[in-house]
Amino acid sequence: MDKTKIDLGALIIALIALVQPWIIYLWKRFIKPGSVEFFQTGTIEIGFSDYASTIGINGTLRAMDKDFYISGISVELIKEKDSSRHFFDWAVFRDTKISLSGKNDMDVELPYGILITTQSPERINIQFHDRKQQEEINPIYNNLSSHWLDFLKKKNPRNIIDSDYNTNEAFDEFSKDIVMTNSYTNINREFYWDKGNYSLTLKVLTSKPNKVFINNFKFSLTEDECKMLRYNIITLTDLACEQNRSNWNFIYVNYK
Repeated sequence: MDKTKIDLGALIIALIALVQPWIIYLWKRFIKPGSVEFFQTGTIEIGFSDYASTIGINGTLRAMDKDFYISGISVELIKEKDSSRHFFDWAVFRDTKISLSGKNDMDVELPYGILITTQSPERINIQFHDRKQQEEINPIYNNLSSHWLDFLKKKNPRNIIDSDYNTNEAFDEFSKDIVMTNSYTNINREFYWDKGNYSLTLKVLTSKPNKVFINNFKFSLTEDECKMLRYNIITLTDLACEQNRSNWNFIYVNYK
């Protein structure tokens, strides 16, 4: 056999062995589409407060096959009972660590873009807010707060604070006012958490390439859980009148 042909064949095999890793790398880095996967941790946090309805999601984002820049994350909620849809924007990044010292303080940040690489998954703990519901509730809240301040001025026109003046007593009287009743009723109309099943879609948006990666989950709420959340309407109306007498109730439900 011609030695030249043998050497040429060996050279081709050697070149293929040399180039193959680079071809695989270029395929994964620039050609293969890649994806972003979300791995949920713990439970879903459901809330209702002065931020209106909120959803807390805890877990890890992982880039598959290529790096991605996360430009936004949102949540779409469908209540299966009536097929109503509600949309939540990322609002607060919360600390992913917990304290064993008994302190409940939690560090929070405003949302920002996240670069995740195939070698470095990103731990997230995000609270999402229903901005549309906030816009509906804010005028009700502000109107109640304004009437409360006007009521105080009438009760105490010179703004004298002494032992003879008790804000709690004033609030007890004001709580019987029709404005308080109407405010509770109007906020209660905006409250949409009911007993039943819900579908939750977590949407992860990336930039360059502009893609949306979808993660679908389900959860259920019981009648007692919804009742606990509805108590927060009272806490919200109290807060509008500068009465911080109760803590917010949150519900923690399992993924299905």
